[in-house]
Amino acid sequence: MPGAAPAISHVKVVYATAPGQTPEGDVSDNGTFTPQRLTAWVHDDSPLLARLEAALRDSLQVKLGLSAGQIHEVELASHLGSAARPIWIVEESGFCAEKDAGTCTNVPTIQGPGGSTFATLAHTVTWSGKGYFQEGIWRFVLESSGAGELKIDEKAICCAKSGQGSAMEHAYLNGLHCVELVLAGVTCTSSFTIQIYRIR
Repeated sequence: MPGAAPAISHVKVVYATAPGQTPEGDVSDNGTFTPQRLTAWVHDDSPLLARLEAALRDSLQVKLGLSAGQIHEVELASHLGSAARPIWIVEESGFCAEKDAGTCTNVPTIQGPGGSTFATLAHTVTWSGKGYFQEGIWRFVLESSGAGELKIDEKAICCAKSGQGSAMEHAYLNGLHCVELVLAGVTCTSSFTIQIYRIR
């Protein structure tokens, strides 16, 4: 039978599709995505088969070059499940400005408010999201111009930061965790960076 020929000299590869990521293996593109379970074939003496086996052994994502159901290219993309960085699932959360007590100076003036007034108004911002973490020790590095606090599953782990500079802490994580970042005394022109990555 002609249809049985690939099964004789080829290996059947069953794979699941993944959304596009920018940069490769980092941030999934916005929008909805439904993974598909698909099938392709690769010749049993092809060097591509060895590359696929190595990727499977090391839990790596791959990009497949396909033509008529045949695999003609295998490109290693990144660790499967983002082993070095968490996968973020952000649902109905974001930055929320909250007016701090004592921001009103109560000084009489005839000057109306302008853009510069709001740009220098100190406030607190909060960001929260769920992250999927591969099992291991994770490092959290926060750099900001104001006080900051980082919580995991509603428990503070680091960043008893009272002023400008950086704070670094570590946590053992495995699976889905809720991460919350709180920055106090910042303005619209303030900048901050947070780095979260697995070290072992």
